Amino acid sequence: MPASEDPFVGVLFDVEFGTNLKGLFTECKGFGSSSQVVEHQANNATGHRLIIKAPGVLTWTDITLSKGLTESLELWKWFKLVQDGKMKEARVNGTITLLDHTLKPIAKFSFVNAWPSAIVGPSLSSDSNEFGVEEVRSAHVLLACLK
Repeated sequence: MPASEDPFVGVLFDVEFGTNLKGLFTECKGFGSSSQVVEHQANNATGHRLIIKAPGVLTWTDITLSKGLTESLELWKWFKLVQDGKMKEARVNGTITLLDHTLKPIAKFSFVNAWPSAIVGPSLSSDSNEFGVEEVRSAHVLLACLK
């Protein structure tokens, strides 16, 4: 019987988008991909109808990252590239690294040609004690787990 393993605790992670956008985020969600299912009907040698299923187009879900609002405007500058139609400059490769409690990397996810498809500023209220949180949603072409 194989030894059981404890699952990773996703409390600490580091995010890098290209060379200029680096930092710690408080939430990271949306890792995933799916393949469309293509069905083809055919008849076998005895004339019975068969449905053959094959993988179709592969798509990746957008990654959504959240962090506390600071003086840094890097996420907003990145999104401005999209607003200005500068997609070549906006597309970057990056990684999200999951860290253990000693800050040792335990899993790394890589993505290609990411660009900010949405950005959301904080909800503000004068009678709140909550931190302002900004959120960026990133579209990308490929997501792979490297470890």
